[in-house]
Amino acid sequence: MFRRYFRERPSLKYKKPGNSGAILNRRFSRALHAESRVSVADTVEQSMKKSIFALFLIVTGVAGSVEAALSIPAGQPQISVFGVVEKRVVPDTMNWELQVNTNRATIQEAATAHLVNVSRVLALLKELGVRETDTATSQMQIVENWLYRQETRVMDGYTAGTRISFSIIDFKQYILLWTKLAAFKNLQIIGVNFSLSSQKKLQQELRSEALVAARKKAEKMAATLGCTVGAPLLIEEGGNMMAPTALNRVMAAPVGGSSDSRGATSPGEQVVRSTVHAVFLLEQSKGQQ
Repeated sequence: MFRRYFRERPSLKYKKPGNSGAILNRRFSRALHAESRVSVADTVEQSMKKSIFALFLIVTGVAGSVEAALSIPAGQPQISVFGVVEKRVVPDTMNWELQVNTNRATIQEAATAHLVNVSRVLALLKELGVRETDTATSQMQIVENWLYRQETRVMDGYTAGTRISFSIIDFKQYILLWTKLAAFKNLQIIGVNFSLSSQKKLQQELRSEALVAARKKAEKMAATLGCTVGAPLLIEEGGNMMAPTALNRVMAAPVGGSSDSRGATSPGEQVVRSTVHAVFLLEQSKGQQ
């Protein structure tokens, strides 16, 4: 076998084995290793080509299945349109986010004192008429406090925290809530914003109106070309969103202000929008056939 290998490769010399057994010279060993590396590289290259080809078949098959699912006749004229409907509404709900933090030297002291602080805030909300079903607590935690003193990192007790969120529909309560909550030493008002309680129902109504608008738009465009609109081939829902206007804000009550909340809040308006993409068959009018 070795003699035939060297006959096919005349640049290499075969060293006849002696009595101690068959010994290959260094050039023969390097040639074997090089041929082995080439063989491995060819195998990897062939494997990659097979993987790319399989991926191409998968993508092609998916594209074909989508086209088949749409059942769009080949060469059939189509018209693609977007139906967009929006409506301005006044928010009817005020949403509050509070953060209660309690600092103590030991973890047990922090936990005990924090329960008292949170209970006092919840009791105040209930006293002011906020329903328990509109109040929620979350993100409860106790963490270590680390500080740098004289370029040294040291632990300085523990902090217990709880996030409290609640909603009200009577905006006249804003100033009273604001001033009462501000009296708590370990409480922060993270933010106050407005929302619409019937947003989901309104978006469903606007979605139906957007579909009608898309159909009417397609019919007007087709009529201009002397054509008619056939059955829908594709309907996709776009973005349903509720965007605040520039007036959607909450302002702090001015010093010496009256008890009327109109001077401290301005819910403004919000825009609820629904977008629908539709594709219809485009047919020639009977009078032009």
